[in-house]
Amino acid sequence: MMEQDKLKAIFFENLEWIDEVLHDEGVPVNSRPLKASLLFLNECVKEISIGTKSDFVQHEAFSIFVIHAQNWYDQRYGSLANKKKKEKLRGLAKFLNEYVLLEIPTTLSKVEVPNETSWLIFPNEVHKQETFTDFLKDDLPLDKLSADEYIDFQNHIKHVVEYSRKISLNLNLASALSEDGYAMRRTIWNHIETAITNILSQEVEKCSAAGWELFLAIEKMLKIYICQYGKFKNTHDIQILINHAKNVGLDINLDEMKNRLLDFTHHDFIEMRYAKLKVNHETAYSLYKNTLDVLLFISSNLERKLDMNNGAFLIKKAPWAR
Repeated sequence: MMEQDKLKAIFFENLEWIDEVLHDEGVPVNSRPLKASLLFLNECVKEISIGTKSDFVQHEAFSIFVIHAQNWYDQRYGSLANKKKKEKLRGLAKFLNEYVLLEIPTTLSKVEVPNETSWLIFPNEVHKQETFTDFLKDDLPLDKLSADEYIDFQNHIKHVVEYSRKISLNLNLASALSEDGYAMRRTIWNHIETAITNILSQEVEKCSAAGWELFLAIEKMLKIYICQYGKFKNTHDIQILINHAKNVGLDINLDEMKNRLLDFTHHDFIEMRYAKLKVNHETAYSLYKNTLDVLLFISSNLERKLDMNNGAFLIKKAPWAR
């Protein structure tokens, strides 16, 4: 018992600086107990009697560290320490001419053997274990829709889910990007989701700004494609970027791209940024739908070492996990 108390005291003392390191690295609070335990094991423990350090991580005794760390974080951060974030993409659909927010999980899980194994699934469409209503953030009176409206609403949600998931997977699996490309790919969905928030407001100024955000998403996706083969031009001129992308192998039709952008030029989108050129929510919504089409096309042409078409991994529960 004395040894356990001594270990706990030493661990708690080191958790002060360990937590600072994890904070500086941007690790969410709910993910820190396990990472803190691993950091303590690697940096503060010289040797152990149960094989190597890597062996010890697989041992049930490792739970001593994890439990102590969880208790420390519970005391320090309260409910923040257990607030788990499941990564979701945001999407947009129309219900009776009103806009509704969609929440689209990027992964799914399916238990195989309770408390032992589960599947981690990376869906690229609406998975067979999901229904289209799973993505609705709000409880909607679907009985108000006619049979045809119901089918259209369902199909549109499935379309947005499929395109959003495929774009996300294409970006995450891209394997030939420059440092700039890897940095930009993390910002694509920020632009999409900011645009969605603005469109939901239906305010003209915000919908205009949404157009700029959607344009930036396309501009950056083109630059991500180009950076696989060299430097891209630091410009907002979409025609220059399209021509550059074509020169390095992207089979993209300039006229079709102009149609997708509703014939707005890059100068127009810059004006939308400051609401000098105003567009209403219907125009912004059309740009949103078209932007998903463009992003999927370009991202599908990114070089990847593997594809993840509803791929799944069977995950075994660690012996020390709660």
